[in-house]
Amino acid sequence: MIKHNGMVSVQQYIERVTGKYYIIRGENDIEFINQILKDNGFKARNYKFDNVEQFIKDKTDVVLVQCYVENEEKELVTDLRWYEFPAQKVQS
Repeated sequence: MIKHNGMVSVQQYIERVTGKYYIIRGENDIEFINQILKDNGFKARNYKFDNVEQFIKDKTDVVLVQCYVENEEKELVTDLRWYEFPAQKVQS
């Protein structure tokens, strides 16, 4: 279910999951988050903003993350995503 009453930035989400600080470059935030989580041994599901039914069905705890992605015109646009929180530690 929803674990934070509000929206968090990519920076806040990554810090809360990994305990580390990263510089956000304003590229494709979704790919950035996935790579940082992978590099730190985590995996997290994410859901499109309007896909609330799916994370409820999956019984996933989530936070709303304000991401930016490039559109076809190479402009940064907002893409709100529900990210699993806490992220799952991958077994090695």
